[in-house]
Parts: sequence; C-alpha cells; structure tokens
Amino acid sequence: ETYTVVDIRPAPVPQVIPAVPLPTESLKGKKFTYTARLQKQADDWLAYAGVTSGFKTGTLNAATAGGGRAQPEEVTTAEIGFKRDFVPRFRVNTSIYYSTYKNVQLNIIDQRTGGNVLDNGPKATVKGIDLQAIAKVTNDFTLSFGATMLDAKFTENSFNLPTIKGNRLPGSAKFAASLVGDFNFPLASGAAVNLTATAQHNGGKFYDHLNIVGSGGATADAYSTIGLNLAYHSPNDRYSIALWGNNILDERYYRAGVVAFSTFGRIAIAGNPANFGVTVKAAF
Repeated sequence: ETYTVVDIRPAPVPQVIPAVPLPTESLKGKKFTYTARLQKQADDWLAYAGVTSGFKTGTLNAATAGGGRAQPEEVTTAEIGFKRDFVPRFRVNTSIYYSTYKNVQLNIIDQRTGGNVLDNGPKATVKGIDLQAIAKVTNDFTLSFGATMLDAKFTENSFNLPTIKGNRLPGSAKFAASLVGDFNFPLASGAAVNLTATAQHNGGKFYDHLNIVGSGGATADAYSTIGLNLAYHSPNDRYSIALWGNNILDERYYRAGVVAFSTFGRIAIAGNPANFGVTVKAAF
C-alpha cells in the first residue's frame, strides 16, 4: 500500500506577491501488509488462527505552523478464535489476541497555539480476550452478552515521552461487559410490543497517554449504565411509538478528556446524565 500527504504551510508574513506560490510539504511512504489465516469448520463450530498487519497513514500537522509530522502507526496482530452453536438456540464466540504497535499515533495539544496535533509515541502491546454469547431463550426472548479483557500498555519510553513506559493506552479499559435482553410480544391484531433492556459496565479508562485524565476525572474509575426502550409497532409496521431512557440510574462519569498546557490543564467532558424521551416513526 502507498500513501501521499501534501500540505500547504502558512506563510510567516502576509504574502505580498500573489503570483508566488506558498511552500508545500509532503509525506510519502510505502507499507507492505499481509494476512495469513488457517481455519477448520464443522456443522456447528469453527476454529481459526491467524496473523495480520496494518498501519495508519502518516500525517502532516496543518493545525499549527511548523507542527511537524507523525509517522505511520504500524500494528501486527496474532489471533486464535473459536465459534460454536452448542444447541440451535445458543451460540458462543471467543477469541484471544496479541498485538504489537510501533509509532503509536497520539493526539497532543500544541502548547504554543492550543491546536490539536498528532505525534508518535513508543512501542506498545495489547493482549486481549473477547467473549460473545447469544441465547434465544424463547421465540420471543433473546439474551446477548459480551465481555472484553485488555492489557494495553506502552512497553518503552521515548525521547519525547521519557516516563510513559507502563502507561495504559488511551481509551483502553481493563474490563468491559454488556448484557442485552430483548423481549418481543406479538399481539393478536398483528401489532407487537418490544422491550429492550441494556446494561453496560466499563472498568475505567484513561483518555490520554499520560494517564492523568480518565473516566473518573483524574482517575480511571469504573462506571455502569442501564438503558430501556419500550416500543409499540403497528400491524405491517406502518408506525411505531417508543418510550426510552438512557443511563436511567444517572451514573456520573466522564466520557472524554484532554491534557493542555503540559500537565497543568486537564479537561474532562462529563457523560450524558439520565435522559428520557419519546420517538414516533411513520411510513408513508
């Protein structure tokens, strides 16, 4: 794969002669990527193992004059997985994977201008386990469960980040899980009532590579949310009316954050509080 990034740098002073073009800066490169996979399949199960590589394109930082560039982020992942239908109504998917990252691209606030730029961090690894299960308890009731365990860390320091080794990768929770129950109640008229309940748990995460702004503000506190949706669907689904609520227990957490002005400025964005509403849809 090949890529080319071209950017026009702002002139240091107002351009006096319009005919003279502004200087340009470009970033070019080539990356070889590959995928190899072995799998075996039977009537009710599938097992696989594979390795794949990929990259994020390098970029020029146009937000600030002389903002430099970020080199391509490279990743190689090895994964094994297993999928099985234990009975016609119960399915389990699971996988274990190990990823190595090089030149991790990080969002950083330029201390001179406040602009958002990309910079490269050192190497990192991600070790993970994923589990998904779907159970069709009855014809009208389905239960879905998902869980992920992660160990995602920087494995070395770098010249620009001399104390980052051991920090967690931004946005990576050590554990996250979800449980969804979907009830469908057919009515004699041909209409239907649907109730969906969703519970989500996040073990906590940091939003920056320095690990000083997280889901708990200055920490990576765990949080859980519950959502409900009750909907009526008319015969032939000509219209529907839904009552819904998100984060109905009003869990307090932060959903995003950045670090500004070295480590002195921290900005954390609060997650949505409990909110409720009505949605009406009609087909014409």
